[in-house]
Amino acid sequence: MEFQDITPEQLVIFCEALANSIARDLPFSLQYVSGNIFLLLGQIIITFNAQQQLHQDGYGLRYSPKNRDINNSNHKNSNNERTNKSIAALEQTVLSLQQQIDSIKQQMYFVTSKEE
Repeated sequence: MEFQDITPEQLVIFCEALANSIARDLPFSLQYVSGNIFLLLGQIIITFNAQQQLHQDGYGLRYSPKNRDINNSNHKNSNNERTNKSIAALEQTVLSLQQQIDSIKQQMYFVTSKEE
């Protein structure tokens, strides 16, 4: 069994059992100091991890519902797929509008050339 195979519930139960077994044989003042040491260790690990992610991934995007699953290429309804579909639809609309404009220009040219 690898560490990633442990469910959150199993990890919580394991940590609770470990904490109870450590705290049971310690006087309350040492329980307090031990708890603070473990909290400090956790904070240092989290800070290290955050700095490592910053160096690896950069600043990233600010929070926005539009950015949901933006980097998840395996997600079927990823934002990138929706964006690509929207862009394709907009390109088709622009092409259609350009054709209509060209048609109107031709009609205007025909009308103005008849008047001359």
